[in-house]
Amino acid sequence: MIEIMLFARFAIMELRLATDTPTFILDTLDDDKQIAWIDDFANRVQWPVSDAPSAYLLDSGVNPAHNLIEPSIAANKQDAVVRSRAVDD
Repeated sequence: MIEIMLFARFAIMELRLATDTPTFILDTLDDDKQIAWIDDFANRVQWPVSDAPSAYLLDSGVNPAHNLIEPSIAANKQDAVVRSRAVDD
């Protein structure tokens, strides 16, 4: 696959191995600063209207109380494949 990309168009000039492990900005902040960053971000997001198109996420559970999730996930729209499990585990 890499050979095809390299020789098909000559668009790739160089390939190098990654030498750094990517980190997210919140990983470098203490707990109070993380919460402040998330709150600030949540206040600037334009949340979708209630009848906006939606997508389905298959996961082992969602924490709807999180500041960046709560405004966009309606409690009555959550469901679990295994009925005996909580939808917010």
